[in-house]
Amino acid sequence: MADHDRFVYITVNGSAFTYDAGRTYWNVLDHVYELYRSAGSNWDRPNMLLLNGKVVVESKLSEHAWNYGQAKQTNIQQAITRVQESQKPEWLT
Repeated sequence: MADHDRFVYITVNGSAFTYDAGRTYWNVLDHVYELYRSAGSNWDRPNMLLLNGKVVVESKLSEHAWNYGQAKQTNIQQAITRVQESQKPEWLT
């Protein structure tokens, strides 16, 4: 991805949000995941994602972000557990 590439998401109700140039797909998913986590029941969900005006995710962007965020959190927790187990001092067992 080039530094000038720009993502825009379109919500279910047709609103648009433009990201600063240089953001990656993963940055967008992280952002939408955080929005999802704090959203209320009447949230205008991000639905479609465009990259430089071209549709790259046709629908359900928020669901993609939620699945990505959940998988990321699970893997982070598993990694933390592995590191803690490998570094655990004898007196702590």
